Parts: sequence; structure tokens; C-alpha cells
Amino acid sequence: MVIELITRCSSDLYKTSLENIDNIHNMLYINSITYYVSKKGGPMKLTNIQEEYAIYGMLFSLSNRIQTIGDKVFKDITIKQQFLMIALGMFEQPPTLKEMGDLIGCSYQNVKRMAEHLQEENYLTITQDETDKRKLLLVPTKKMDQVAAENEQVTVEFMKALYNGISKEDLQTTLKTLIKMDHNIGGKME
Repeated sequence: MVIELITRCSSDLYKTSLENIDNIHNMLYINSITYYVSKKGGPMKLTNIQEEYAIYGMLFSLSNRIQTIGDKVFKDITIKQQFLMIALGMFEQPPTLKEMGDLIGCSYQNVKRMAEHLQEENYLTITQDETDKRKLLLVPTKKMDQVAAENEQVTVEFMKALYNGISKEDLQTTLKTLIKMDHNIGGKME
């Protein structure tokens, strides 16, 4: 199979300082992976598949692709851990492990495992709630804020590539549909 890689580079990629080398590599990787075009066989067609099954399969496929790309971008965390960090920023007060699990759709044990790794890497701290010692709270650190700022351009480029050619109306419809699907299986997204 012949694969043509179409690489797009922004002017930010030409910074030559050593601390930007990893960011340059990550942006190139995202752009290259996201914009590949297969010359043999063309796109996979979803014919003779009911829409419900096609969407179900696409959710898994898209999730796997995002995870593969994301896991290459970050040095010491996975894309799921990075998602937990983003979700942490959505809370006004430090959330409990249960609250985080409810938001991101993971079990208490999975959130605790991810949070423990993030704590080892100094992205957050796990502390006991002062009023209820049984509850563990997730508190972001300065390192988490710093990494978010450092990866902002990579994130922007990835989002541009992911949503390229999709109208605002289509995005709104997709979001409404995903929220309804989430509610159908016990989710709490609003």
C-alpha cells in the first residue's frame, strides 16, 4: 500500500531552541498522521451497515486513533491521563475520585490508578477531604498548568485537524446526539 503523507507545518515549528524540539516533533507527528491519504483502496465505505452499528464501530475506531496519536504526543502520561487533567480543570473545587469517575466515565479504581501515576509525575496531588476523611480529592499542581500551557499549540493543531471541514451545525448536532447516548447508558454529561 502506498501512503502519501501530507505534512503541514506552521511557522511556529521553525523555532530552533532545544526546549521546542519535542513540541516540533509532536506537531509534525500529529499533522502527518492526521493528514495521510491512501492512494490504494481509498476510504473504507460503511455500506450495508445499519447506522446504529456504524456509529458504534466508529466511536471505538475514532477513540483508538485519538489514543494512538495522543499517547505519542505526551512524554510521561497517556492521553487518558491527559483527559483526566483537562477534566480536573472543569471543576471549581477539587473533585473527589468518584466525582471525576462520574465525569469521565471511568470506575473509581481506574481514576485512582491514573491519579496515582499523575501524582508520581507531580501533575496533581491526592489529598484527604478535611470534612470526610474517606474521600480523596484531586488537586492540580503548577506542573499541570505549565504542561497545559506548553502543549496548547499542539492541542490547537490537533483540534483543527480533527474537526477540519465539519460545520458548526454538524458539531452541535453531534454533541447533542452524544449527550443523549451518554444519558441512555447512565452518563451525566450536560
